[in-house]
Amino acid sequence: MRGLTPKACFDRWGELRLVAGMIWRAAAWVLWGMGFGLLHGADLVSTFVATDLRDPMEISLSPNGDVYVVEREGRVLRVVPETGAMFVIGQVPVTALRASDAQSPWAREDGLLGIALDPNFLNNQLMYLYYSAPDQMLNRLSRFALKEGQLDLSSEKILLEIPTDRRDRVCHQGGSLAFGRDGLLYLTTGDNTNPFESDGVAPIDDREGREHANAMRSAGNANDLRGKVLRIRPTADGYAIPEGNLFPVGTEKTRPEIYVMGCRNPFRMSIDPKTQTVYWGEVGPDAANDTAKGPAGHDEINQAKKAGNFGWPFVIADNKPYAMVNFLDGSIGAMIDPQAPKNPSKANTGLADLPPAQSAFIWYPYAASEKFPLLNVATTSWLRKTIAV
Repeated sequence: MRGLTPKACFDRWGELRLVAGMIWRAAAWVLWGMGFGLLHGADLVSTFVATDLRDPMEISLSPNGDVYVVEREGRVLRVVPETGAMFVIGQVPVTALRASDAQSPWAREDGLLGIALDPNFLNNQLMYLYYSAPDQMLNRLSRFALKEGQLDLSSEKILLEIPTDRRDRVCHQGGSLAFGRDGLLYLTTGDNTNPFESDGVAPIDDREGREHANAMRSAGNANDLRGKVLRIRPTADGYAIPEGNLFPVGTEKTRPEIYVMGCRNPFRMSIDPKTQTVYWGEVGPDAANDTAKGPAGHDEINQAKKAGNFGWPFVIADNKPYAMVNFLDGSIGAMIDPQAPKNPSKANTGLADLPPAQSAFIWYPYAASEKFPLLNVATTSWLRKTIAV
């Protein structure tokens, strides 16, 4: 995982680092000098508060200072930063491959993926989890209650179920959860597409039986919840649709839960507590160079100040377009128009004419970035630098 999550950093040995003094305020835009001025190394303190975590995916912070952590294989933990004490408070049954399953055709990106504590958590003890349902081809957003400090599985209230593919090495489940200041719940979902069979460019293979390599069925589909940032208002019996999402309720061939569409794999997300701007990062595809099929792969940091289409799989970075490739005969068609993208796929159940594509906020290729020179992929030292934008 490249970059910093705004709430915490998980390093490769499974330690959880919290940035002291930045709880609930830590966000990428602060580090980059947006709004509060620049922060420097002397202003930050990094402290180890927990070790021996197993594939930790996301944290959510309680107002009392406790840290709740979810691990991909289903454990839910409570960590007390002051003492380092760690308690297992639950085990959610999930579909999750282990490292020993290396020969499986399934990708190791399923499991317990996201957590968000209810804004009134201290009083109602409710939390929201996003996980891969066991023995089913779907991911589930559910609300759970804690009972005497333990996760009560019988309290589960299912809010959303998102059909998903797991076969044929499909990747990109997303799964980050966060509440905005307005009480709206945001969920990121990946394009659920195999990225290894499209020459490192846009996976738009429209041949029959190749749906797993076609993100036009998911991220580019206005009637599908994959490859999106979703936004809902939880209610006692489910959820309501807030105003300002991308498609108004009742719009034909769309889903009203969609706030942002056109995402590859918005793995982790954060919300600016002052402006409600949504930030997320996306690792790009594997093409090392521009070709007739489209641009080289770019990683992105995105921001959404309002609902929009961020273009995948039709554009990337600052709206660099891909060509419409015919995977049946290998012919290369016209470049996609970022201002009027169309989804011609047979697997598309949504709108054919899509909203204009929005540029990424920050983007950088495998080579050194001319636009953002601090994002030099030759070193990861930029992660510890102050970036002014």
